[in-house]
Amino acid sequence: MNRKKFRFIPFLFSLFLIVTLLALPAIAKRDVLTEDSDFREADEVWDFIPDYTGMVEGDSTDWIWKKPGLDLSKYKTAVVPLFDNRSKMIDVYAQEMLTENMRQSMTRFGMSVVDKGGEITVFGCMMDYSGGSGSADFWVGYGAGNPFIEVEVYVVDNSTGEIITKVRHQAMDSTIPSAAAEVIHDIVTDWSRR
Repeated sequence: MNRKKFRFIPFLFSLFLIVTLLALPAIAKRDVLTEDSDFREADEVWDFIPDYTGMVEGDSTDWIWKKPGLDLSKYKTAVVPLFDNRSKMIDVYAQEMLTENMRQSMTRFGMSVVDKGGEITVFGCMMDYSGGSGSADFWVGYGAGNPFIEVEVYVVDNSTGEIITKVRHQAMDSTIPSAAAEVIHDIVTDWSRR
Protein backbone atom coordinates (compact mmCIF):
# COMPACT_ATOMS: atom_id res chain seq x y z
CA MET A 1 0.00 0.00 0.00
CA ASN A 2 1.31 3.43 -0.97
CA ARG A 3 1.25 5.59 2.20
CA LYS A 4 2.28 8.75 0.30
CA LYS A 5 -1.12 8.86 -1.43
CA PHE A 6 -2.96 8.78 1.90
CA ARG A 7 -0.90 11.67 3.32
CA PHE A 8 -2.53 14.00 0.80
CA ILE A 9 -6.12 13.11 1.78
CA PRO A 10 -6.16 15.18 5.02
CA PHE A 11 -4.43 18.02 3.16
CA LEU A 12 -6.99 17.95 0.31
CA PHE A 13 -9.88 17.75 2.77
CA SER A 14 -8.50 20.75 4.71
CA LEU A 15 -8.04 22.71 1.49
CA PHE A 16 -11.58 21.88 0.36
CA LEU A 17 -12.97 22.95 3.76
CA ILE A 18 -11.11 26.29 3.70
CA VAL A 19 -12.25 27.08 0.14
CA THR A 20 -15.85 26.19 1.03
CA LEU A 21 -15.85 28.39 4.13
CA LEU A 22 -14.40 31.31 2.19
CA ALA A 23 -16.99 30.91 -0.58
CA LEU A 24 -20.06 30.67 1.70
CA PRO A 25 -20.48 34.43 2.33
CA ALA A 26 -20.30 35.13 -1.42
CA ILE A 27 -22.84 32.37 -2.15
CA ALA A 28 -25.19 33.62 0.56
CA LYS A 29 -24.80 37.18 -0.68
CA ARG A 30 -25.85 36.22 -4.20
CA ASP A 31 -28.97 34.57 -2.82
CA VAL A 32 -30.04 37.63 -0.83
CA LEU A 33 -28.86 40.72 -2.67
CA THR A 34 -30.93 41.82 -5.62
CA GLU A 35 -29.72 43.34 -8.84
CA ASP A 36 -31.81 46.05 -10.47
CA SER A 37 -32.81 43.81 -13.39
CA ASP A 38 -34.36 41.21 -11.05
CA PHE A 39 -37.30 43.53 -10.31
CA ARG A 40 -37.72 44.66 -13.89
CA GLU A 41 -38.74 41.31 -15.35
CA ALA A 42 -42.16 41.03 -16.97
CA ASP A 43 -43.84 39.50 -13.91
CA GLU A 44 -42.30 42.06 -11.49
CA VAL A 45 -43.12 45.41 -13.04
CA TRP A 46 -42.76 47.93 -10.24
CA ASP A 47 -40.48 50.72 -11.53
CA PHE A 48 -41.11 53.56 -9.03
CA ILE A 49 -37.76 53.18 -7.25
CA PRO A 50 -35.09 54.33 -9.73
CA ASP A 51 -32.67 51.48 -8.93
CA TYR A 52 -33.36 48.28 -6.96
CA THR A 53 -29.73 47.16 -6.71
CA GLY A 54 -28.65 46.14 -3.22
CA MET A 55 -32.12 45.65 -1.75
CA VAL A 56 -32.43 42.73 0.65
CA GLU A 57 -35.28 40.99 2.42
CA GLY A 58 -36.10 43.06 5.48
CA ASP A 59 -36.99 42.00 9.01
CA SER A 60 -40.51 43.39 8.75
CA THR A 61 -40.64 44.42 5.07
CA ASP A 62 -40.37 42.63 1.75
CA TRP A 63 -37.30 44.41 0.33
CA ILE A 64 -35.19 47.19 1.79
CA TRP A 65 -31.90 49.02 1.32
CA LYS A 66 -30.41 51.61 3.65
CA LYS A 67 -27.24 53.62 3.13
CA PRO A 68 -24.63 52.07 5.43
CA GLY A 69 -24.65 53.84 8.80
CA LEU A 70 -27.91 55.67 8.05
CA ASP A 71 -29.59 57.17 11.12
CA LEU A 72 -32.79 58.91 10.09
CA SER A 73 -33.07 60.60 13.48
CA LYS A 74 -30.21 62.95 12.49
CA TYR A 75 -32.65 64.70 10.14
CA LYS A 76 -35.08 67.15 11.72
CA THR A 77 -37.44 68.01 8.84
CA ALA A 78 -39.10 65.96 6.11
CA VAL A 79 -41.27 66.67 3.10
CA VAL A 80 -43.78 63.89 2.36
CA PRO A 81 -45.63 64.56 -0.93
CA LEU A 82 -48.89 62.79 -1.74
CA PHE A 83 -48.19 59.16 -2.64
CA ASP A 84 -48.22 58.48 -6.37
CA ASN A 85 -50.58 55.80 -7.71
CA ARG A 86 -49.52 53.25 -10.31
CA SER A 87 -52.11 50.65 -9.38
CA LYS A 88 -55.08 49.83 -11.59
CA MET A 89 -57.43 51.19 -8.92
CA ILE A 90 -58.09 54.91 -8.63
CA ASP A 91 -58.53 55.52 -4.92
CA VAL A 92 -57.41 58.97 -3.80
CA TYR A 93 -58.57 58.14 -0.28
CA ALA A 94 -56.08 55.24 -0.05
CA GLN A 95 -53.28 57.46 -1.37
CA GLU A 96 -54.13 60.11 1.21
CA MET A 97 -54.19 57.49 4.01
CA LEU A 98 -50.77 56.17 3.03
CA THR A 99 -49.38 59.71 2.87
CA GLU A 100 -50.86 60.71 6.23
CA ASN A 101 -49.62 57.50 7.88
CA MET A 102 -46.12 58.21 6.57
CA ARG A 103 -46.24 61.84 7.73
CA GLN A 104 -47.30 60.81 11.23
CA SER A 105 -44.73 58.00 11.33
CA MET A 106 -41.81 60.35 10.65
CA THR A 107 -42.34 61.73 14.15
CA ARG A 108 -40.90 58.43 15.44
CA PHE A 109 -37.55 59.86 14.38
CA GLY A 110 -38.22 63.25 15.99
CA MET A 111 -38.88 64.94 12.64
CA SER A 112 -41.26 67.70 11.73
CA VAL A 113 -43.10 67.31 8.44
CA VAL A 114 -42.97 70.51 6.37
CA ASP A 115 -44.45 71.49 3.02
CA LYS A 116 -41.11 72.55 1.50
CA GLY A 117 -37.48 73.02 2.39
CA GLY A 118 -37.15 69.80 4.40
CA GLU A 119 -33.81 68.06 4.91
CA ILE A 120 -35.22 64.91 3.31
CA THR A 121 -38.08 64.07 0.95
CA VAL A 122 -39.99 60.80 1.32
CA PHE A 123 -41.37 59.71 -2.06
CA GLY A 124 -44.04 56.99 -2.01
CA CYS A 125 -46.20 55.18 -4.51
CA MET A 126 -49.18 52.82 -4.28
CA MET A 127 -48.11 50.09 -6.70
CA ASP A 128 -50.98 47.68 -6.23
CA TYR A 129 -54.20 47.80 -4.34
CA SER A 130 -57.26 45.69 -3.67
CA GLY A 131 -60.36 46.72 -1.84
CA GLY A 132 -61.00 43.08 -1.01
CA SER A 133 -60.32 40.63 -3.85
CA GLY A 134 -57.04 39.46 -2.33
CA SER A 135 -56.30 37.41 -5.42
CA ALA A 136 -52.50 37.30 -5.05
CA ASP A 137 -51.21 33.74 -4.50
CA PHE A 138 -49.03 35.07 -1.68
CA TRP A 139 -52.09 35.75 0.44
CA VAL A 140 -53.81 32.38 0.03
CA GLY A 141 -54.37 31.11 3.55
CA TYR A 142 -53.29 34.44 5.05
CA GLY A 143 -56.58 36.30 5.01
CA ALA A 144 -57.23 36.09 1.26
CA GLY A 145 -60.19 38.27 0.43
CA ASN A 146 -59.13 41.09 2.75
CA PRO A 147 -57.92 44.42 1.35
CA PHE A 148 -54.21 44.70 0.57
CA ILE A 149 -51.87 47.49 -0.46
CA GLU A 150 -48.42 47.28 -2.04
CA VAL A 151 -46.11 50.28 -1.98
CA GLU A 152 -42.66 51.47 -2.93
CA VAL A 153 -40.94 54.25 -0.99
CA TYR A 154 -37.57 55.95 -1.28
CA VAL A 155 -36.01 58.80 0.67
CA VAL A 156 -33.75 61.52 -0.75
CA ASP A 157 -31.28 63.60 1.24
CA ASN A 158 -32.10 67.04 -0.18
CA SER A 159 -28.62 68.46 0.51
CA THR A 160 -26.94 65.87 -1.74
CA GLY A 161 -29.77 64.61 -3.95
CA GLU A 162 -28.77 61.08 -2.94
CA ILE A 163 -31.23 58.27 -2.22
CA ILE A 164 -30.50 57.15 1.35
CA THR A 165 -33.06 54.36 1.75
CA LYS A 166 -35.57 52.50 -0.41
CA VAL A 167 -38.17 49.88 0.35
CA ARG A 168 -41.00 47.92 -1.26
CA HIS A 169 -43.62 46.28 0.87
CA GLN A 170 -47.18 44.97 0.97
CA ALA A 171 -49.67 44.46 3.76
CA MET A 172 -53.12 42.96 4.11
CA ASP A 173 -55.67 43.61 6.82
CA SER A 174 -59.40 43.63 7.41
CA THR A 175 -59.89 47.19 6.10
CA ILE A 176 -58.09 49.52 3.70
CA PRO A 177 -57.22 52.00 6.51
CA SER A 178 -55.69 49.25 8.64
CA ALA A 179 -53.77 47.80 5.66
CA ALA A 180 -52.44 51.29 4.88
CA ALA A 181 -51.40 51.80 8.50
CA GLU A 182 -49.73 48.38 8.66
CA VAL A 183 -47.67 48.79 5.49
CA ILE A 184 -46.27 52.14 6.66
CA HIS A 185 -45.72 50.88 10.21
CA ASP A 186 -43.66 47.95 8.90
CA ILE A 187 -41.52 50.23 6.73
CA VAL A 188 -40.78 52.67 9.54
CA THR A 189 -40.03 49.78 11.92
CA ASP A 190 -37.36 48.49 9.52
CA TRP A 191 -35.92 52.00 9.16
CA SER A 192 -35.72 52.21 12.96
CA ARG A 193 -33.50 49.12 13.21
CA ARG A 194 -29.79 49.87 13.26
